[in-house]
Order: sequence, then structure tokens, then C-alpha cells
Amino acid sequence: MEKIRRIIKITAAEIPLMLLCLPKNKIGAVAVILLFFAAGVLIGLYGKSSPERSSVEESVIALFISICCGVLFYTQWQNTARAANFAVIFSIPTKQCCAILTAILCLTACFGLMYLFRFFPVRKYIQTRQKTVEILFLLMLAAGTITLASKCSPFYPFNDWVDPQTMFTLGKGMLRGRVPYRDLYEQKGPLLLALHALAALISFDSLLGVWLVEIAACFGVFWFLYKILKERFGRRALCMLPFLAVVIYLPRAFVAGDTAEEMSLPFITYALYVGVMSILKKRLPKRKEAFLIGITSGCVLWIKFSHLGFYAGWFLYFLICAVKWKKTQELLFDVRNIMCGVALTFLPVFLYFAINHATGIFLECYFLNNIRYYPAFGSAQGPFRYLINLWRGLIRFKESNVYVLILFFIGLLWCYMRKAKDLGFFMLLTFLTGYLVIFFSGTSFPYYVMIFGSFSVSGIMWLMEIPALKERNLPNTIPIFFILCIEAILFLSPNLYVVRYNLEDFPQYKAKLLIEESEIENPSLLHYGLLDAGYNLMTGIVPQQRFFSFFNLKLPGMAEEQDRYIKEGTVDFVVTCHVPLYETDNYELIDTSPGDFTKDGSASLFFLYKRTNTVTSR
Repeated sequence: MEKIRRIIKITAAEIPLMLLCLPKNKIGAVAVILLFFAAGVLIGLYGKSSPERSSVEESVIALFISICCGVLFYTQWQNTARAANFAVIFSIPTKQCCAILTAILCLTACFGLMYLFRFFPVRKYIQTRQKTVEILFLLMLAAGTITLASKCSPFYPFNDWVDPQTMFTLGKGMLRGRVPYRDLYEQKGPLLLALHALAALISFDSLLGVWLVEIAACFGVFWFLYKILKERFGRRALCMLPFLAVVIYLPRAFVAGDTAEEMSLPFITYALYVGVMSILKKRLPKRKEAFLIGITSGCVLWIKFSHLGFYAGWFLYFLICAVKWKKTQELLFDVRNIMCGVALTFLPVFLYFAINHATGIFLECYFLNNIRYYPAFGSAQGPFRYLINLWRGLIRFKESNVYVLILFFIGLLWCYMRKAKDLGFFMLLTFLTGYLVIFFSGTSFPYYVMIFGSFSVSGIMWLMEIPALKERNLPNTIPIFFILCIEAILFLSPNLYVVRYNLEDFPQYKAKLLIEESEIENPSLLHYGLLDAGYNLMTGIVPQQRFFSFFNLKLPGMAEEQDRYIKEGTVDFVVTCHVPLYETDNYELIDTSPGDFTKDGSASLFFLYKRTNTVTSR
């Protein structure tokens, strides 16, 4: 009788995993059910249950297996009629409905596997792989977060946001021998463009590579945040990382994914990690840490140099400490190592542009043009314009991610109450210098706030002190918090409205069909008066004109150069948005389609023009 009860328990524990593994055809489904039932009977009859409670390692391994099965389940059921019927009942998009069902099955399957692990001798082997399991959990969290939050992921039909598309076009151009700034204009840093060249190397005709780069960057952020929390709270920090994922990657500041802020964030988080470790151990950064700070700050320089403000506060804090502790000589060694690290990042950048005879134009476009013309794009006017600009920065926080600001100030209060004033002063000084440099110029967008995301870790330290969290069963808490994070993104992500559409609904796809029908060999395309809206990605075109799209700075000659392309008929196709192309005999309108869809269902009109004379004149 005892064995029968055990078989029933094991079979019940297998049901969620079995449902995730069920194929669509009936014969395969029957075979899977019989296989799981047979396995349950065998385990119940011959397995020996361990009295030990489930460990963190078992919890993470069970979560990993259930999520892998969940991915297969979602892939085969997302576009089926049964999923569509469920979606109609709950009045949500089919993909979202299928994803929610998958998340619920994954959670129950995870607990079922944790129970089944009691009957396997592999438990002791799993429990010895602590660091591997931690990495696996953070990688799962990064992949799940980016997949559901970023429109670059395969979960979404298309990312029509202009920033990722423009940078990816530059990346493709680099693989085709185009030199950034000289042959194809951009205002962002060369390392950011190189990352998109790497993404294009992975997949030239989709944003799959960008999605993988985003996952790597997200993993870096989670890794250093976990190390910060682990130093004080141990492995219990794992259960709070999903909450950090929601705070950093879910709000409006994330936009559609793939921003310079997102790529800089792991490097800024590393600087916070080194600072916090040094403060807790009451020392200056080690020489190796200082060298890596140089490398990471150099990477930030070549992604978006306005993010360097954080390092000013970081260095100022340790300068004060060195004077206070009478360790100025040790600080000089750290400065030397930092400079060596920064210099190391200079070498590949300047070598690349020197070989291509474009060093001067690179320095002009990336530094001088951004300093001269970018602030004029959105700065306030008048004698108090800088104060107004800084005030606008606070408004950006309120609009884009107020949770980071709330957690940051809660963290400062926690530092004061815990007599950790040094830590609070370091966080405050680093935050303020970064804030001043970023918002001082006046031009700002919602995604500017994302670079501050890692500062919310100070507020998480306060949450970790809550007695209720201390008493929870960590192996059970980890999968629950993980799935809650996924569910939060599924319900609250500002990008989820896009899953209502198919790829064929986007004007970029219609443009691809029309350009293919034209049978023009090696066609060229111009985004007139707007940034790259994804037409180059969809059509596979690598631009030949330097100002292939418009940019957010008042750059002299940019608009005139685009006008010249139109007047001379330099390009085969032209895309405009909102406003049709001015009257010209060189181009004819071939398509008008809504695009750039919004959450409320509204859209912008895109106009596609074809050159009337198909003889190229380039």
C-alpha cells in the first residue's frame, strides 16, 4: 500500500513535465504519457527516497529542465488553434496566453522535479556544483528577461524602433567594408557599432545576434549585482535578482531594447561592485581591479562618453579615502593601472581608423559633433537653462523608471540606519556625478534613465533585511520569484502590444516585396528625414550613402546632403514618415502603409518611393 501511494505521488509530480513534453500528434502524445507512467511506476517500486530537503542546486537544475521543456512547449503550441481559443477566452494575444500557460506549467514542473530528485543518487553531485548552478540561474534569468522585454528577441515579430535598426545597419556596413563615420554616419561610439558588427556576423538578416549580445550584457549586470548582494547576504541574494530584473528591464526606460545604456550598464555595475567590495573591506581597489576599471571605463568611453560621469564620482570617493587613510602612494599605483587599462582600449580603436585613414573624421563625428550639435537638439534656453535641464532629468526618472530612484533613496536611508555611511556616500557621489554629466546638456530621452538601474541594488539590501525573507525556504523561493518575474514582464512590459501583429503587418515587409518585384540589382534605399526604421534590415540592403538616414542632432549639411540625393536621383528607393516627399520628377509613390504601431493601436504613415528612371547614377 505504501508503494502504491508513492507511485501516485510520483506520477502526479510528473504530470506538469509530461504536459510540457507532449507533442501535437496523438500517437506521439500517447507514447509520451505511457513513457512517463512507466517511469513513475519504476521509480515508485525501486527508488529510495532521501529524507534530506531540496537544495538550492536542485531547485535551479529543476528550473532549468522545466524551462527547456517549456521553450519546446511554447514553440510548438504558440500558433495553434487551441492556443487561439484560450486567448479568446481571456481576451489576450495568443502568444501571450501561450507564454502564461507555459510559465505556470514550468513552475509546477519545477516543484515536481525537485520531489523526483529525492529518488536519484545524483543529488550529491548536483550539490557540489554551486558556482556552476549560480551561473546557470543568472543566465536563465538574463535570457528570460531579455527574450520577453526586448523587441530584438524571437518572441516579437519585428523591432521597428529606429535606434537598434540604425546601429545594426552600421554593423552590417562594417562587415561589407564600410567605415563608420566616414562612409556611413553615426553619432554613437565605435565599440557599440563593433558589437552590432558581431551581431550581424551571427545573423546578417535578423536581430538574433543583437538578442544574444543583449543577453550577455544582461548576464554581466546580474553577475555583479549578485556578487554585491552575496557579499553581505550569501546565496539568499539569488531570490531577489528576479525583482531587480523587473525593476531594471521592465519599465519604459528600457524602450524596445538595444540601447547604448543597456550595453554600458554591465561596465558601470562592475565599477559599483569594485567600489562596494573595497568599502566593505576598508581598502582601496586592488591593482588588478584598478586595471579592469581602466578597461571597463575605456569600453564605456567608446560606447557613449557621456556615461563617464559615474567614474568621476567613483574616483573622487577613493581620492578622499586615500587622503584620509594616508594611502596616496597606493592610489597613484591604482591611477597608473587605470590609465594602462584605458590605453589598452585605445589601441584597437585608433588602429582600426588609422588603417582606414579615418582617424580625423572619427574624432570629429564622435566627439566634436556630439559636443557641438547634440545639446542644441533639446536643451532649455535662457540663463537658468542648466538648472532646467537637471530638473528635466528628474522628470525623466518619473516618466521612465521612478522605481530605481525610490529604491536608491531607500538604500541611502538603509545605509544611514545601518551605520554604513561610507557606502551611502559612495553610492550618492557616484550617482550624482553621473546624473550631472548625463542631464546637464539638456537633451534627454526615456532610455537615458536605464544607465542608473544598478543603483537600485542599495534598496534591495534593505529588502533583504526583512525578517519574512530570511525565514523563507530558499529552494522553493527561487523558482517562485523567477516565474513571478516572467509573469510580471508578460503582463506589464510596454512592448507586449507588438505580439498582436504578424511580420506581414509591418510596412517594412511590404517594402521588401515591392523592392524584390522591381528586380533592381543591388538596390539602394534612403530614409529621408528619419532614422533607420528597419527597411534596410528587412530588405537586406547595406546603404551606400553616408547620410542614409537622419540623426538627432543639428548637424550642418546633413539635410542638404539628403536633398541632393533626391534631386540627383542617387538612390533607388526613398522612405519618408508622416509627411510625403516633396514634388519631384525623379520618384513616384508606390506604397503608403501604417507602421510604428503604438500600444493604443495608432500608427504613423510610411511612404515608399521608387525612382522613375531605373538606370543607376551613382
